Amino acid sequence: RTGEGHYREARAEYDKLLSFLHEHRIDGVVFLTGDRHHTELMHVKLDGRPEIIDFTSSPLGQNQTIATQGGEEQPTTVWKMRGDSFGLVTLDINPTGSGTISFEARDARNRVPFLDGLACKTSWKLSQLQYPKKPR
Repeated sequence: RTGEGHYREARAEYDKLLSFLHEHRIDGVVFLTGDRHHTELMHVKLDGRPEIIDFTSSPLGQNQTIATQGGEEQPTTVWKMRGDSFGLVTLDINPTGSGTISFEARDARNRVPFLDGLACKTSWKLSQLQYPKKPR
């Protein structure tokens, strides 16, 4: 069984993209995707590199009940669900240059679903998505 997602179906391309980002010190990377019939937040953390977030949001209009998404999870999965929902990304940047980025699923009534005791909502400090500043 091959399963869905970057870890199985396009591994060579995925590894090449991550290598390119690291080679060129490109940070602050967030992938926003959709149309996979579920909502999922994935988190990639490799030694010596900034974290990368991949947020898939769908679907809102398929008349599906919110539930835990079955099947195999990616090693990068933070949370995953199926059912009518939409994604919300919130950037909170303050004057000091620090801040957060938050990802959440919302149901048709604009509530964050809780599945298996876990809220479908997660935040990161923006600094976690950046290479450390080089000393001058």
